[in-house]
Amino acid sequence: MVFQPLPFELKLDYLRLSRTEHVGSIGFFYLLKRFGSPKEALKKLPAIITRKDTRIPSIEEISREILLHEKKGFQLISYFQPEYPSALRELRDPPPFLSTYGDLNLLQEKGVGMVGSRSASQASEVFVHKLVLGLKAEGYPIISGLARGIDTWVHQACLENNVPTIAVVAGGLGNVYPLENKQLYETIGQKGLVLSEDPLGSVPQASLFPKRNRIISGLSWAVAVIEAGVKSGALLTAKYGAEQGRTVFAAPGHPLDLRCKGSNQLLKEGALFLESAQDIIQERFQQRPAPNTLFSAHEDGDEYEIDEPSSDLCPQADLFQQLQQALSFIPTSIPEIALHLKASELQVRNALVEMELNGQVIRYPGDCVMAPAQEFA
Repeated sequence: MVFQPLPFELKLDYLRLSRTEHVGSIGFFYLLKRFGSPKEALKKLPAIITRKDTRIPSIEEISREILLHEKKGFQLISYFQPEYPSALRELRDPPPFLSTYGDLNLLQEKGVGMVGSRSASQASEVFVHKLVLGLKAEGYPIISGLARGIDTWVHQACLENNVPTIAVVAGGLGNVYPLENKQLYETIGQKGLVLSEDPLGSVPQASLFPKRNRIISGLSWAVAVIEAGVKSGALLTAKYGAEQGRTVFAAPGHPLDLRCKGSNQLLKEGALFLESAQDIIQERFQQRPAPNTLFSAHEDGDEYEIDEPSSDLCPQADLFQQLQQALSFIPTSIPEIALHLKASELQVRNALVEMELNGQVIRYPGDCVMAPAQEFA
């Protein structure tokens, strides 16, 4: 696919579709593929989504969002524009739009994601600074999430040592979380890059952080986890990274330190041992498969090239009923569901998108789905 600058009206339609409630990134590309254009998808959407709380934003609303980006000095880039990072086009669920503040050139090369505990030890702060300094000569950006603890130290170390850094945030640009990192946010915007897939004005909330994590790993060729408890969001970033075919590293920690229990578990499951920057540098050109004991990878390929509308994407009516019966409150992988139903995986995926649009299924990390809780009330 050749990517060219988008005419304003087309960008408007793409953004309206992507900002429609409950559509999401997978739904966005499914609808484009099925109907051939965002304008046609918007026209047919009310017939597909039956849930009453779905709202399609008006042209005026979306025009204001685009103009607000310009007013604040942000840039809004679409999947279909040449500035969009090729690394994210590899994902199964790339964000349709990115709001950015800073240097877009940093998106042209995969970097190293560096994440960890919000309540990390001082020893880890020293370790982070050594890692960043050791990677300086490599020239690629170091990516983190602007959270307290490891993330903050990563960005600070990058700025202090003139290493390019990208902060991927949850919530709209300008809504800084945590608030104590506001100055850090501004400095990264001036010397590096801050980005988000969420609309301007979106308040950071728990449901947005997992989506943020897949972008951190997606922009990276490697993900380094430094101190992570068993429920740490850093483990989710590592999980996404492995699914995306990225190399996962973990720094070992003391077995009695609960802050290291999750990262130590990653090492047991096949993550690469991280003791110094040299471990990352030496791995850069190794064609080693990502560890898959804990995580499952997916096949590469351009799934989202938009050509002609396809009737093949319309699932058979009885498939919806079969899927409703097959789903449970336990996350199940989509390929397993397709195998169980003896159905085409493509048809199953398309049916699940429509069910997700109508609130009948919940996506779960690891290419899994589950039924919503109310189904079992």
